[in-house]
Amino acid sequence: MCRAGQEHLCREVNGTNYIGFVCNGAYAEYYVGKASNAYLLPDTVSDVAAGLIDPLMVAYHAIHQSGLKLHDKVLVVGSGIIGQLIGGLAKKAGASYVDM
Repeated sequence: MCRAGQEHLCREVNGTNYIGFVCNGAYAEYYVGKASNAYLLPDTVSDVAAGLIDPLMVAYHAIHQSGLKLHDKVLVVGSGIIGQLIGGLAKKAGASYVDM
């Protein structure tokens, strides 16, 4: 997966993968990284909304991968921010019942 450009799926950790785990970065005051990993958000996106992009995309990916169909019943294990977002997205995707 590393050679295919999908670094997030690499099996080997070489010190540059897993920012915030293997190398500092995620909550650092300054961070130097690849420009291809950055995305400039418009000024109309607040810092709070920008901070929710990652957990929202994790939740969206979970719903997308689940194969959820209209009127399915959904059980979400965990009630943190990602669990809450999964529950909300499951309802929007047509789940008839969501339990947490």
